[in-house]
Amino acid sequence: MPRYNPSMQRVYQAANNVEAHMLVHMLEQSGLHAHVEGEHLQSGAGELPVGNMVAVVVADEDVPKARQVIRDWEATITTPDPSAPAPAKSSTTSHTVAFFVGALLAGGAVWALSNGPEQSNELDRNGDGKVDDRYFVSGDRIERVETDRDFDGRVDAVLEYARSGDLREYRSDEDFDGRFESTVRYRQGQPQSFEQDLDGDGRIDLRTLYEHGVARTTEYLDRDSRRVVKTVSFRGGKAVHADLDLDGDGRVERSYDFDAIDEPIGQ
Repeated sequence: MPRYNPSMQRVYQAANNVEAHMLVHMLEQSGLHAHVEGEHLQSGAGELPVGNMVAVVVADEDVPKARQVIRDWEATITTPDPSAPAPAKSSTTSHTVAFFVGALLAGGAVWALSNGPEQSNELDRNGDGKVDDRYFVSGDRIERVETDRDFDGRVDAVLEYARSGDLREYRSDEDFDGRFESTVRYRQGQPQSFEQDLDGDGRIDLRTLYEHGVARTTEYLDRDSRRVVKTVSFRGGKAVHADLDLDGDGRVERSYDFDAIDEPIGQ
């Protein structure tokens, strides 16, 4: 788990990882270095995304300017139009859609809102002449976002949206080797499952299930038998207990709890 850096301060509590990353991109366009805090939960085999407690942090000296950028952005998306009908979508959905529109406008891109076939809009976030984000929209609805997080010219994250506007699926290349090994699936904007193919054989090696958007259990699968050999249980988003069935016979051979810093105890 990343260590807390006391020189960084939270300037925005995001609704989800997508919103947090888009705001980081916008702050970087303003010359500020920003970071997403709380995006991952460290486990024994890597980082698992969590569905809450996601924030944007900046250095102490950048807090005033960052907050001003955020205030300016919020002013562009929260001022209601008295003549507009009430939105049918949930507040979370409307906020997310509005965020993408705001981020595009901040980057100088043109957002196409006309009804008709799928259209795409491109954004170069670091000014190197390469497309970093590509937004696919149909009418006023975002369908898909493809992004290049490490600016190497290759797409390494894809976000798919449901017709309701809620995030439906997030696929990512976490080691930037050109292979998408991680998938998060959502329901009504909250994560339901996280799956990861660690060895590139096309089969799931690790699976996390969520309840109300919070991690509940993580299962590790044997690469040959595909049976669950380790189950980690979470409480309040934190790992608290592990059961191991290393021979895959359905019986737990070893169990232990985790302390405050996720070190095993009681083995």
